[in-house]
Amino acid sequence: MARRCTCDQCRIGDQFTPDQCRECWLYHNNENVRNWLDHGILPDNAQPTSAPTQFTIGMPTYDDYAGVAFTLTSLRLHHAADMEGVELLVVDNFGCERTKKFCENWGSARYILAKDCVGSAPTKNRVFSEANGNVVLCVDGHVLLAPGAIRAVKEYFAANPDSKDMLAGPMIYDDARTKHTHFQPGWVGFSPGTWAADERGNDPANPPFEIPMHGCGFMAMRKTAWPGFHPAMRGFGGEEGYIHERVRQCGGKVLCHPACGWWHFFRNTTTPYPNRLEDQLRNYLIGWMHIGLSTAEVVQQFSAHVPESTIAKLVDEAKAITLTHQVAPKDAPTLRCGDAVAVVAKLVGADRAAKLWEKWTGTGCGCADRQEAMNTACAKLEKMLRSGLDKLALRVARWRR
Repeated sequence: MARRCTCDQCRIGDQFTPDQCRECWLYHNNENVRNWLDHGILPDNAQPTSAPTQFTIGMPTYDDYAGVAFTLTSLRLHHAADMEGVELLVVDNFGCERTKKFCENWGSARYILAKDCVGSAPTKNRVFSEANGNVVLCVDGHVLLAPGAIRAVKEYFAANPDSKDMLAGPMIYDDARTKHTHFQPGWVGFSPGTWAADERGNDPANPPFEIPMHGCGFMAMRKTAWPGFHPAMRGFGGEEGYIHERVRQCGGKVLCHPACGWWHFFRNTTTPYPNRLEDQLRNYLIGWMHIGLSTAEVVQQFSAHVPESTIAKLVDEAKAITLTHQVAPKDAPTLRCGDAVAVVAKLVGADRAAKLWEKWTGTGCGCADRQEAMNTACAKLEKMLRSGLDKLALRVARWRR
């Protein structure tokens, strides 16, 4: 028995008028459509076929429906020839119903709601963790890509399937001609770098070249090589410089690919996301400690705008947090498991440390270097810290001073 239409336009039982909705017309005039809707059966010649997902374009967003809509539409309109096997992914850190409906109904994108941790860094981490592609291009939800950018990323990682590199590209200004290829290190205001241009970035035919850092509106990496932002980062800011040094410490390079141009919409009005100086300072402190850089310059840049008592509190908090995520500085000598035991002993005493170490790692640890051992111990320490043991956190902060 044919089902009745229940939409507002056609709610007249089984009697249909010429202006009935398209879905109702198809249902009552096409046997294949009826079989599909009623029984989930498609004719043999209509079975969906698609290339396996090898590549994900993911975008974090926060209350930015227009930005997401423009970016998704531009990808499908202007890069159709390069979209085979590409997954579109949107991670919404706010919960915008218009964004959700656009992704699901028109944008051909997988929508993920992620409101548990507000911030640009954790949302970008979620893009990489949710991606189904082997290679992930993470772009802001208000970025337009230059022709050939997707193809250039695909070709680079196809030629370098084991690469740990991060690809960035020239950021194109509103005149569609001026390009900035990287950040030149050096604090200006609340940024660890300033926009700079390398003439090699002007010709898309030039090969990728190494850069110190870049804006994080366009980042491409293999999913398994992504080092991730520190999981304790919150709010906006603190990403540039930190994530690029993380890539280098994990064995990769940060490259500007001249063919990967991108245009970014910069707002001249109040941002829709929380934009607090304290969050930026906290993220920079955590990030700089995490990669083994001095925080003196970070504190100096914020000291005229954030109260001294707040800075002291954030420094102590960052010290406690980063103890649980040790990363050896670049070119640092290899350290042994005994160093990790010593860290634990500082916190809980030598006898307790020895018992914990045996419990956590088993007898005869056998770790080749510090990192594996530290990961084991620090995972446990982090769990203890997150369990609300404020006294332990305070001891960690005091010991790290």
